[in-house]
Amino acid sequence: NTLNIDQLRQRAATQYEIGNWTALMEAVETGSIPMISVLIDGGADPEPARELARQSGNTRIIELLR
Repeated sequence: NTLNIDQLRQRAATQYEIGNWTALMEAVETGSIPMISVLIDGGADPEPARELARQSGNTRIIELLR
């Protein structure tokens, strides 16, 4: 079952959680810049994922979450 972009955005806007992790946190953890962009554009709250981004050291991800 594949999600389309609209479904991903809807899930991002409602902060779909996997355990205590949001979809955005999972995208940051895996380094998926395209997915991070889709989730941010869909309204995901970047705050819970910012510390993970800092820990990753990936400046592109850090910038996306500002």
